[in-house]
Amino acid sequence: MRYQRGGYVDPEAPSRQSCLWITETMHEAKHWQERLGGDSKVVRFQVTGVTHRADASLLLGDSEPISETLRKARLYWRGKHTDKPELETLFEGTASVIEIMS
Repeated sequence: MRYQRGGYVDPEAPSRQSCLWITETMHEAKHWQERLGGDSKVVRFQVTGVTHRADASLLLGDSEPISETLRKARLYWRGKHTDKPELETLFEGTASVIEIMS
């Protein structure tokens, strides 16, 4: 997937396979906490590094032709959003825990 990703965006963009997923708001954090389920905590970080903000709903679809998957991947890596986006922020760099919130 990194090869495909590199063809669509800056190759320095965070990799979905090795990044930390962060959110910009508590509302987004709660959304993902509920969506992913399980025993989890919301943690406030101070971060320095590279981020990529994108619409995860472009990548979380049902079975589809590979041409459609690649079209959506291009939109995702270009930062485009659907009408009902599920925003996520990929992060690579240095993160320091500020507060464990819930």
